Formats: sequence, structure tokens, C-alpha cells
Amino acid sequence: MPKRIPLDTKQFNVRLPKPKHEPLDAVIPTSPPPQQISEPVKEQINEQANVQTSKRLFIQNPREIVRGSYDIYRDQALKITKLQVERQQEEGKNVTKGEVMRDLLDEYFKNYKDV
Repeated sequence: MPKRIPLDTKQFNVRLPKPKHEPLDAVIPTSPPPQQISEPVKEQINEQANVQTSKRLFIQNPREIVRGSYDIYRDQALKITKLQVERQQEEGKNVTKGEVMRDLLDEYFKNYKDV
């Protein structure tokens, strides 16, 4: 990596002390980072994690879980969080907002058998 051109301080009539080290050395490393995991290995690890998660979720509930992103109102988000905390206290275990939403949607769809 080439060094930056030194600042021409003569044009500003300013005398700056000589730096003890290159100021950007702390921000922009000049040596390569430590050995990183290559992309195929990362992909393999992520795939293994996804398979394990899928197996665990399938054992708990045979319905397939698909990821969706939806916009909701702030007051709805707060109510979902409140329900999450209440269920965690009742059940004594971690409950995700996704679990809360799936249960709420199941209750809602009970009234709509055609959907």
C-alpha cells in the first residue's frame, strides 16, 4: 500500500511537529489481517448451522418455518415485546418474538378456515 503524500503545511504558514508514526497506521493497517476463514468454509459452516436449526425446529414443530419481513406499527411491536416477556416469565424459558407472532397468527386464522 503506497504511503500518502505528506501535507504541504507551507501554504498555511503552520509548523506541525513531526509525527512519531504514520497517523493512519492505527486506522488503516499496513500488514494483512490475521488468517481469515475462506468463503467456502464459511458457507459450509453456515449451511451446517442452518441444517441443525432446521432439524431442531422440525422436531419441535413439523410445520416449515419461512422467513418474512413485515412492517408493523410501533404500538404493535411494543405489544409483541410485552407478550414475549410475559410468556418468558410464565414458561421460564426464552421465547422469541417469532414464536409469539406465529401463535398470534394461528389464533387469528382459526376464524378463517378458507385461508
